[in-house]
Amino acid sequence: MSLSIFSSDDSSPDQARYQAALDRYLQRFDRVEQGSDFFHNFDRCRDDGEKRRVFFETARRSDVPLRAIGELLTYKDQLLVTVALQSLSSIENEEIRHRLVHLELIEGVDPEPAEIYALPNPDEYQPWSALVLQKLCEQAESGSDLARLSAAWTIEQLNYSQAYTGKLLQHPVAKIQDEILHRNLQRLTDQRFLSDRFQYQEFVEFWTFAPVSTLMEVLPHQPLSGDVLQRLGILGIEFVLTGIEHLDQHVIEAALRLAQNIAQDTRHGDAATQELLATVVLPVLDNTQLLLRQLTAQALVLLTQYLEPIEIAKVMVVLKRWNQAVEMGEVTIPVLSEVITDKLLIDGKNNDTAKMEAIKCVERIYTHDRQKIIEYVKDTLYDQSSQVRKFTANLLKPFKGQLDSLSNGLVDIILFERPSILKEVETLTQQEFQEIISIYRNAKCEYQKLYSNTLLYAKSRFTKAQTFISNECEIVIQEMDKLEKSLSKDLEKLNKIQGY
Repeated sequence: MSLSIFSSDDSSPDQARYQAALDRYLQRFDRVEQGSDFFHNFDRCRDDGEKRRVFFETARRSDVPLRAIGELLTYKDQLLVTVALQSLSSIENEEIRHRLVHLELIEGVDPEPAEIYALPNPDEYQPWSALVLQKLCEQAESGSDLARLSAAWTIEQLNYSQAYTGKLLQHPVAKIQDEILHRNLQRLTDQRFLSDRFQYQEFVEFWTFAPVSTLMEVLPHQPLSGDVLQRLGILGIEFVLTGIEHLDQHVIEAALRLAQNIAQDTRHGDAATQELLATVVLPVLDNTQLLLRQLTAQALVLLTQYLEPIEIAKVMVVLKRWNQAVEMGEVTIPVLSEVITDKLLIDGKNNDTAKMEAIKCVERIYTHDRQKIIEYVKDTLYDQSSQVRKFTANLLKPFKGQLDSLSNGLVDIILFERPSILKEVETLTQQEFQEIISIYRNAKCEYQKLYSNTLLYAKSRFTKAQTFISNECEIVIQEMDKLEKSLSKDLEKLNKIQGY
């Protein structure tokens, strides 16, 4: 079983990139050919996740060294036996997997058929695959909790026939797994058990080396999940991100914070490890949850040398490092465009500030290319936010001579200055009332003309602009009408008082 964040049949560029990074990372370990090679590799492991990965990746090889794995099955160390048994489920060589499950002879671990027939009692010879099944069933019935769970899980994963396992097992493998998982999950509520330091460390070890699919059961529980992830390192992060759609957000957050810690840990400072870490967390930069994007960016900003320029640009924008985004130049434009068009949210409740910052960045990047500025920001002239619309209109105002008729009209509409009354209405004279009302009528006529012309341009081009112009202008005209009527009423009152 692979812990890859990609399915084994995924042939996407992301999968190819991940596999290339993983291959470089695995070069830190010796190629396993015999049992002792596992121990040499363990000395190079920086966490338990790397120990597990050595087993999984060894088993995935097309020339899987079964004899080396078989050597470990003879050890008394339950932990070694457990991980060795689990690794059998990761075998990807279809022929070997078939022979293993059907108790057939396997080249490399069994003698040639001629040698078997030459034995004194050839009918009594048991293939290596049969001995493995015996070991699995033995561990499933009488080993430690971890060994029993792992053996039962491996039998299930390999999909052995009931005709084989029924002779060796007293209980179904599903029942064995359920019983052990239930008992250990109950311990999560036993404060006396959890407060015993020795018992708790054994408990953490149980979940650290438990079959990967069972980890989903314990990950929602803190602080245990954090301690388990810490011991698993990058492998733990990878497992969490594989099941990201099914886990509570606090678990994903913990994994991403662990990624930040590993990125800064000098023990993991080699290029291959850092590249793998970057490749593992990168997909979360596109997650729909803002906090997860931010935590991912905080990890990736420490790993920029392993990212593509467009990916670095996105990291800088998500972290609101606008100056660095501008320094990257035109490569940042697609990301800024996502912010401007609300495809990438940077702020939780209100994206307006981030949108205006992105617009400013576009202006700074294209300081000497007005047409590019116009191209990327003009559509925000009918943004939902009046603040953004006004910001864009002010930015484009100096370029009015280069704007199309629709954009020109929108700038004029947005920046249209309504007449203001500089004195208290109660203090106005009759003549002042009349002058102000006349000013308002003229302004309304001017605005209506502007509205009509701009709407005419929009009708032939863009429905969204039509809707905005109609809604926006009608509101302004209604407000001006209301004020004009109010002033007219006040003037009538004044006339009556003065006897006109």
